[in-house]
Amino acid sequence: MTRKSGPPHKRRKYTHEVANPEDLLELTNDKQLNELEFGSETAENSTTLDEKYFAQRYRFWSRYDEGIWMDETGWYSVTPELIAEHLANRCCDYEKKVTVIDAFSGVGGNAIQFALHENCERVIAVELNENRIKCAAHNASIYGVADKIEFIQADFFDLAKSGCLKRITKEQDCLVVFLSPPWGGPEYILSEEYDLKTMMQPMDGNEILHIVRRTISRNVCYLLPKNTPIKQVGLLAEPGEPCEYERNYLNGKVKMVSAYFGGLCLLHSHYTGEENPKIDVSQI
Repeated sequence: MTRKSGPPHKRRKYTHEVANPEDLLELTNDKQLNELEFGSETAENSTTLDEKYFAQRYRFWSRYDEGIWMDETGWYSVTPELIAEHLANRCCDYEKKVTVIDAFSGVGGNAIQFALHENCERVIAVELNENRIKCAAHNASIYGVADKIEFIQADFFDLAKSGCLKRITKEQDCLVVFLSPPWGGPEYILSEEYDLKTMMQPMDGNEILHIVRRTISRNVCYLLPKNTPIKQVGLLAEPGEPCEYERNYLNGKVKMVSAYFGGLCLLHSHYTGEENPKIDVSQI
């Protein structure tokens, strides 16, 4: 996969500076890991679940008032729209058209932003829950991208292990898998550190990544809880392979982290000796 020339991020609110990640390399057993941040971190507010998530409805969906559908799980699992757009920019910034498989698409927040990207040719959105698939398809129609998304109600792991997803995307030059598996409900934040092996659902978070990279594509964006230790993320990479670690902030609060593997990894200073860019995104 070949990236387009020039900066990978196109939003006018992005700024760029250079940082050396040498201090992170030792932490991750010499696996390259780069930390990118947007915004500045502050403490979480402590409000009730309903108040907290409903108050953020326009952060989740800029077109919420046009009739967005959500179920209870969707309220605490959908990616805020600005972060979802950023992830789409990262996953779709290639010279050739990109096909994205959204493995746990939920109510469609990420799938819609992928489909909105001009360089995304097709999105395959997989979701086991029937109600959430209906919500996602409805929401895609509101954003005008229903024709670019193929919704599949199925167990993602059954599709991956059967080779079905590999077969239906075999003609695609640029194939990216977006992983945002269930984190175990909002209670994950009560733990000081999130353990990928024991807290991720429906299985060990390390194994989820390895299944995808063995059976579908090595180009993966993995969305993880904000309290996932940086060392655990670094150990997801295979020996000698670089990966990126990115903290995603919104309005001054860290919301989640993302890890990039394969062709999605921008940085290769561990091999070339060049410094890595540190990206700071100013938020609304």
